[in-house]
Amino acid sequence: MASLLRSDLIGTWEMVSWVQRRGEEQVLPMGDSPVGVLVYTDDGMMSVNIMRRDRPLMQTGDFVTGSLAEKAEAFGSYLGYCGTFELDGSDVAHQITCASYPNWVGQRQMRSPRMVDGLLVLEAAPRIVSSVSVTATLTWRRRHG
Repeated sequence: MASLLRSDLIGTWEMVSWVQRRGEEQVLPMGDSPVGVLVYTDDGMMSVNIMRRDRPLMQTGDFVTGSLAEKAEAFGSYLGYCGTFELDGSDVAHQITCASYPNWVGQRQMRSPRMVDGLLVLEAAPRIVSSVSVTATLTWRRRHG
C-alpha cells in the first residue's frame, strides 16, 4: 500500500468511529456513535475534538463552578487536543501543544494513516496501560461543503 501524501490529510474530517483494544477486550470510549472533528491545515497545524453524542448538560450551567461529579462526567465524555503535525516516513506525528488530558501535553504521538473506501483510518501506536497493551483505531470521513 502506498504511503499517504501530506495533501491527502489536509482538510476537515468527521468522526465515523473510535475503537480501542485493551488486551483482548474491544472498547468504544465515546460510545457507538461518537461526534468528532479532525482538522489538518496546510501550514502544519492539527486539532481533534471527540465527544459522546449523549453528553448530559451540567446543571450549574457553568463549567467553572460545576460540581466535581459534573466535571468528572464532562471530562470522561470528551477528548480534545491540538498542536502541529508532520509526516514521519509512512506515519503522521502529532506534536501536542494543548490537550484535555494533561499527560499528553508536549508528547509526540504517532498515527499510522491509511485510506479505506474513501475513509481516513488512523491507527495509534500501541501503549501499555496497567500492564495491558492498548491500541486505538479512529475512522474519519472527509467533510465536504
